[in-house]
Amino acid sequence: MLAPPHGLGVFLGNLFFVQGILTPIFGTDGALWSLANEFWYYILFPLLVLLLRPGTPLLRRALYAVLLAAAAWLVRGGILEAFPIWLFGVLLYRLAPPRLSQERAGLVRLLATVVFLLSFFALSRVTLISGMFNDYVLGVITTAYLWLLLSNQEGYKPEAWGVRCARASARFSFTLYLVHTPLLLFLFSLLAGDTRWVPGWSNAPVVFGLFVMTLAYAYGVAYLTEFRTDDVRMWLQRQIGTQITRSALSSDPATEAVAK
Repeated sequence: MLAPPHGLGVFLGNLFFVQGILTPIFGTDGALWSLANEFWYYILFPLLVLLLRPGTPLLRRALYAVLLAAAAWLVRGGILEAFPIWLFGVLLYRLAPPRLSQERAGLVRLLATVVFLLSFFALSRVTLISGMFNDYVLGVITTAYLWLLLSNQEGYKPEAWGVRCARASARFSFTLYLVHTPLLLFLFSLLAGDTRWVPGWSNAPVVFGLFVMTLAYAYGVAYLTEFRTDDVRMWLQRQIGTQITRSALSSDPATEAVAK
């Protein structure tokens, strides 16, 4: 039986990516489930590649097989069952983008977007099939959709307003995804207590204020954490003695601005 979703043990379990495996998700931060999936896929996939890579010595191949089996046994269940869905991204990386004429490309991407959105919402309403099968269907549709989007080979201007907005929001989107739920639940509990609070036109200013506050909070957390990704990675590379590699796009907007 899993422990209550709080306490030092649960916190440490989430810190080491065993939430949903050995411990529950910490507190009200339901988004933490995806970190466990992502972390273990980053373990399973390299082991699988090393195991199947031609020329791997037999002893090492045996070691990789044992480690892969152990990791797979640990995450057996939902995480392991969804591993092939994660591998769709690898397939997308390996596939050459479709070659479409300039006259057709825009229309194809527009139609693909419409089909994807309709499929997404339709699958969210389907109750006759299991959730995992639903995830596989959505994974296939999403992979096909992204593959069609890659047909856009046109260049972009880094200084363009749309590109700058997309990059600025993308830089802290992961942090926003990770931290917004606990903050909003806390704020809603202050506003409504234990009653149900339904947003509407009458409280639209409050909703907008909470929206802005959540964005500001997530940006502040990202400023202390996500924006330091490059610094931490390069520090580790220096400590290990490996070649220091720089990202094509800095994780810190201020660093990129200075570089320009």
